[in-house]
Formats: sequence, structure tokens, C-alpha cells
Amino acid sequence: MQQKPFYSLNKESYKPISHGRSFLHEQYEAINSFIELNFDEKFHGLIAKPIKSGEHVNWYNENISGKIQKLDKFEGQEHEELKKKYNAVVHQINLQCEKFENSDDENNKAWAESIREVFDINRNMVFSNGEDITIIWGYEFKERGKYYLPLEAFAPLLIEPSDSPELEEPIIPEDVIEEEIINEPTDETESEQNLHYETIEEKPQTKKKIPKPVKSTHWFLLMLNSIERFAKKYWYILLIIFLFLLLWFLLRDCSGVIGGKKDTGRTEAEKKVRLKEIMPPRNRERIIPIDTTKIIEDDNGGRVVSNILNMAIADENISFSDFAIELKDLYPSEDYIITYKDTETNRLVFQFPDGQKDSVRIKVKNNLSNYNPLIWEEEVFPMNKRFNDPAFTNQNKNYHIVQTGADKAWDITTGDTSITIAIIDNAFDLRHREIKSNIKGGRNTARRIRDIFKSRNDKLVHGTHVAGIALGKANNNFGLCGIAPDCSFMPIQATMDDESFFGTDVIDGVLYAINHGADVINMSLGPQYRNPITRQLLIPPIETETELKKWNNNIQTDQAEFWNLLLERANKKNIFVVIAGGNDNITAGIDPKSRSAYALKVCATDKQNKRASFSNFCVQNVIGKDYISAPGDNIFSASRNNKFKFESGTSMASPLVAGAIGLIKSVNNELTNEQIMDVLKKTSLNLRDSNMPGFIQIDKAVLEAKKLKN
Repeated sequence: MQQKPFYSLNKESYKPISHGRSFLHEQYEAINSFIELNFDEKFHGLIAKPIKSGEHVNWYNENISGKIQKLDKFEGQEHEELKKKYNAVVHQINLQCEKFENSDDENNKAWAESIREVFDINRNMVFSNGEDITIIWGYEFKERGKYYLPLEAFAPLLIEPSDSPELEEPIIPEDVIEEEIINEPTDETESEQNLHYETIEEKPQTKKKIPKPVKSTHWFLLMLNSIERFAKKYWYILLIIFLFLLLWFLLRDCSGVIGGKKDTGRTEAEKKVRLKEIMPPRNRERIIPIDTTKIIEDDNGGRVVSNILNMAIADENISFSDFAIELKDLYPSEDYIITYKDTETNRLVFQFPDGQKDSVRIKVKNNLSNYNPLIWEEEVFPMNKRFNDPAFTNQNKNYHIVQTGADKAWDITTGDTSITIAIIDNAFDLRHREIKSNIKGGRNTARRIRDIFKSRNDKLVHGTHVAGIALGKANNNFGLCGIAPDCSFMPIQATMDDESFFGTDVIDGVLYAINHGADVINMSLGPQYRNPITRQLLIPPIETETELKKWNNNIQTDQAEFWNLLLERANKKNIFVVIAGGNDNITAGIDPKSRSAYALKVCATDKQNKRASFSNFCVQNVIGKDYISAPGDNIFSASRNNKFKFESGTSMASPLVAGAIGLIKSVNNELTNEQIMDVLKKTSLNLRDSNMPGFIQIDKAVLEAKKLKN
């Protein structure tokens, strides 16, 4: 970005344009992203970026160099040519917006409306460096007719864009985000140099002949123009109608019956009665078990339950109870049931007849849009694992401890019982000598009871194996030991003794850990994006930063937003979350919960300290501090019935890192999660693989954390 803004305006001088629940200029990132994804390259970089600075809004455009000044500063032929260029741009953008408006997709129409407001020729302020143009937008600049030229004046500049993206189905970034504008400290010396400030003084206005605005044959704009002319001429009639409607609204609220029975007309007592009728009696308890015969393959390569949807209200200022009541009023039949609720996260599970998943999602989004609900499928997580045959029993059993320097870290600490590591997984054998010590709490979120059991299936030892890597007991003359043998262990079982996790049970596991004193949470689970038998990729390949952003901005966005809110809740309590990076040998960070920067994602390496053949990896140049590498190939740990075995996967790498976080917190529990990520990144080993994050060095990280305390 430019070091200095090219223009600055007083926030009190102009009225910002409202758009949805926020102001138009606050949605710069989403609007700019949409333009870059859906419009020809020559339209990129036209809109300036607003940044608040004290009482002013500074405007930047890193795409234009040189001296940038208002179009008014140019004279003669140069001024006319720049006006033509601006009119041509607006004209061509409006033509593309018309194509979006004529599609059947409501999202297309909404985006067309937003783009038209941005490039409103009567509400733009135009700037140029003499060659390129940029606009200031999103405010009522009262520039009506100032830049208007008739079509014939700029027609020679109109060139049809080549290789434009398909307009019927545009690439849409995340729904327009209500983004807070960056607050930038005001530099007093800078503000006196080269900044143009405009204020409006109250002066008598003389009538001027205003040029006609750009004409359009689009029926919607013609209708708006007609309404505007009518309002100016018959404003008093509109005032009378408004007063009548206001009176009607007040009378309706008093009587509660005008216009029919609505939830907004219910008394609080009536709402309580209605909630008892439609909601489960207790939090986080299903009144109807999930029907496993309804598990299907979804369009994104995962598995979901076909007859239920999760719904949540992210805004704490919006009534979750009112949403539930209106949802059931929308579907009054007994075939539509709220089977689960969680008032802590304002979340419910809605069950309906099979085959209606998409129609229910669309209807709720449209009819209850005032609640802005997040809606996503009930995802089914398989285990992130790769089982190995007995031939691996002759391998070195402790290489992962030596490579990461865990044995050296034990000279500083082996953990502390005041630090609790929660493992969310399948069955745990809590009688196993490696993990039976230092157990603190625990919950079976699938059965909604305290009972945690070991699987009756010898193959299902995932939870026991993962717990042994993180917390296996030391100095017991038995087996191996975990990375943090003296930390406390909180087992959270999220399965019903089979190989699958349901998303709701995993979310409840995270909430249990947050509310019962966990310091670290490990989740060695996630979706699979390859066929487990053929290993064929089930989704389009994602190899570049652009492809990753496109996927994350369009696929499972509601689910990703909810996971981010949930992990943010953990972060606010300084609970560190570690997630397995996945075993599909594809780009990491595409499943909804892994997109959040509040969790540390772990990729796996082999004995040669190279990327494991199965491990997911990072896109080049997009490796943030929320990624790390750790051994995950042929890891020796506990199995059921006091046995041991080798297993491979990022599921094994993840608890190793969780154990390391336990050691770090044992020597310095005052560090924030962000500081811990900084410590891990600073002390990690470069693997010389541009797709892999740094390799964890536990001894160096623990020592650095201890120094920060001193």
C-alpha cells in the first residue's frame, strides 16, 4: 500500500451510503474481491481503499503511481479524455451488472445492486494521475451530473472484454462481510502535506441546470427514476401513507392480532409455552438419534446426514428463541422436528423428510433472513489414520521423541498436573497403564453421559493411541511414554463405538473442554477428500493461493464461520487448539474447522524428516504461523488391553504437538496462544520443502517459553 493517502475527507462532511446492516464503504474487501474474480482485468484496481484515521477517512490505491488529483484539476482536452475514460468504465460495468440481474440467482442480483452502488456516476468522486483513473465511493458526494457524458461522446472507447468469466454463475466471495474499517493513527505532520481536505459550508444554493444522468433501458432503473419523480412531486401523499402505516403498526403491536398471529405478537409467556412444545427439554441431548442409514456422499467429497441440518445464530443480539419459534412456524408439520439445542452457542439441529435438505436450507435462508442464520450439514468425520501391519514392529520406537528434542525438553519439565490436555476422539481404554494416571474429568458427548469405554473392536484404538502419544506415563517400566507424561488428561469420547464422528458430537466435545478447565484441545479428526479404496480425489485439485481462496470463499462458508466462532471462544479463554492436518496428500486448510487461524494445524513427516507420503501440505507462500510439522509416520503408542502398536497419520503428529504445548504451558502459562505460535515458528526447523511448515523442536520451544517468563 502507498505510504501516504492520495486524498483525505472529513467524516462529518459527507453522509455514508447504507448497505444492508453496514455502510457500503465498510465492505471494500468483499467488493474488491468480487470485481477481481468476475470482471475483466482492466476493471481491477479502480476503487480506492478507505481507511479511517481519526476524524478523517484516508483513501489509498496501490495500483496507481504518480501524483493523483481530482479530475477538476485537469484542464482542456486532457480533462475531457479522462471523463470519457471514466464514463466508458461505468457504462461497461453497468452492462455486466445487467447480465447478473437477469440471471435466476438471487446472489447474482444482490451483487449487481452492490456494484451499481459503488460505480454510481452521481455519487463518485473521480481522481487520476493523468493516465489511469480511480474513484472514491460509498458516500453522498453530491456530484450529480458532474461527470456525465452522452454515450456518443465515449462510444469509441467501448471494447468488449475478452475472456470474461461466465456471468450466469459468478464466483462469489463470502457473503458481504460487515468488516470494521482499519483504524490508523493520525500523523500530524503527514496530514499537513499533500492531503486535500474537503468540508461543506452552508451557503445559499442557486439553481443550476443539472445534466441528465446516464440513461438506461433497464426496466428496474426506469422504474426507480419514475418513483423519484413521483416522490418529488407528491411528497405529502407519501407522508400521509407513512403516518397511516405507522399508526397501523402501533395498533397491531397493542392488539397482537391485526394481520394474523405472528411470533412478534406473542407475549413472553406464550413464547415460553411454544418453546416447551417445539424444543428438546435439555441442552445438548438429542431427542431422536441420528439415523446412520441416511449418511450420504456430499458434493464436496465428504459424508453428511441427508435428513438433518445444523442451524446457528451467530449474532448474540438476535433472539435464538424467536428464531426457533419462527422456524417451527415455517414448518408446522410433525414431520419437521428440532431434535437438538444448545443455547450456549445458539445452535439447533433440524430434522425433516429425506430429500428436502437443499429446499429447507434455501427456504430458511430466504424467509428468516432477518436472523442471518448459519446453516450447514451434519458432517461425518472418519478417523485421520493409516493402520500398519505387524511388519512395522521392528522399527525404531522412539524416533519421534529424539527428532523433536522432547527428551531434552524433559530436563526442563515433564509437564504439570495443573495443565490439562483434552483429547477429542473415539474409544479410550482408560485402564491402560500408559494413560490411566492423571485423568481429570471426561465426557461421552455421543451418549451424553460420563461413561467412556474402550471399543470392543481391536481395530478401533485411535483414541487410546492418540492419548498415549500426548500423555503416556513415564518411569513405569512399561511401553514408551508420551510427550507430556505429567500433564492431566481429559478424555472426551465423541463416537458411539464405531468409526465415525458426527459434527455435533465433536462441537459438544470442544464446548465441554472449554467449560471444564482444559488448557489444550487435540482433535485428530477431519473429513476425507479421497476415496478410501481407490484414493481418487473427490474434489477439484487446489494448487494455488487463488484456488484456495476461491474454495474457502464459496464452499461450506456457514460451517467455517461457526467453527471460527467456536475456536475464537476457546482462544478468549487462552485454550490452545491443535488439529490434524489431514491424510489426503492435498492442500491443507480446506475443511471448515481448519480455516480458522485460532487453531494450529499439523502436517506429518517421516523418519527421514521429509513430508510423509500421505500428509496434506501447504500452498507455497501461504504458510502462516498456524501451521507446523511433526513426526506422524509409524508412531509407536498404546493400543487396547495394555498393548502397543504402530500407526501413521497426521492424527499421530497432532497429539505430539498437543503434548509439546502442554510442556510450554507448564513452564509459562501466561503466554497467549498467539505468543505460543510465535515461539513455535521461531524455534522450528526449516525442512527445505516450500510446501511444508517448520518442523517442531520441543526442547528449544520450551526453553524459549521459559525465557519469556523470566
